[in-house]
Amino acid sequence: MKFSDIDIRELLNSIDEGIYFVDMEGIIIYWNKGAEIITGYKSSEVIGKKRKDNILVDINGEGKRLCPDRCSSRSALQKNGSYRGDMFLHHKNGHRIPVSVRTLSIKNDAGELIGAMEIFTDNSAKIRAIERAKQYREMALFDKLTELPNRRFIEMKIGEFLQEYKRYDWKFGIIFFDIDDFKLVNDKFGHSVGDKVLKMVANTLSANSRSFDFVGRWGGEEFIVLAVNVGESDLKNISERYRILVQNSSLTIQDKIVGVSVSAGATMVSKNDTVDSLLNRVDKLMYKSKNEGKNKVNIG
Repeated sequence: MKFSDIDIRELLNSIDEGIYFVDMEGIIIYWNKGAEIITGYKSSEVIGKKRKDNILVDINGEGKRLCPDRCSSRSALQKNGSYRGDMFLHHKNGHRIPVSVRTLSIKNDAGELIGAMEIFTDNSAKIRAIERAKQYREMALFDKLTELPNRRFIEMKIGEFLQEYKRYDWKFGIIFFDIDDFKLVNDKFGHSVGDKVLKMVANTLSANSRSFDFVGRWGGEEFIVLAVNVGESDLKNISERYRILVQNSSLTIQDKIVGVSVSAGATMVSKNDTVDSLLNRVDKLMYKSKNEGKNKVNIG
């Protein structure tokens, strides 16, 4: 049995994972439907371009760019083999998406290297608890702009976590983020762009959260993450990872790159805490980061 090019394309387009091919120059020559869904980029927007052309702009967990020198596809082309790894790609809407990547070299019938194929899988827990989310929306517990849990929902969740901590000793931490100089974004680009920036930050936080953590919009340019089953060192690492990912997220507005940073405070729950005491403590830590130059995390 032989397969035609059309059969192969239909097969590749039926796969949920993102798949694309590059030639020996690193130019993208094929981009499947899965890649369109995960990245937001249509095939027509990427065919004929390279990854480094401000398309996916991969970074590692430390916020360092992998392209052009350490692109996954380039690694396969140079080493004439395969590559596996985890990274964060740049979605068309500006936020970062965690993906697992597999890259394979492609050879012709003569055994000559002619290109590479990359397969990437979305690791974000974006489809979790859909039915429950519908119920919460009906209860007016979600922010309409970002579609994240709102202030009322956050306060309810902190209360639940406190009860579980006092009953079962299930520890958790709280992280309070505030976008740095957000007023300047609104003043320079307008409130419509400001709304897009808020959604970009919201998507970056939610897409890169663990499935059992809780991310919400406190109000204005403020966001809160509740991280469960962590110690202070874990909380610090998680907070820093979020900060780095937001710093490396951006929007393209009229050929201009629009990006922001966040200042954060983070703290672990303690024995005598209430909802108010936790929020007051983490709020002060966030403002400490602001006063120390912004784009920083303080743990206390």
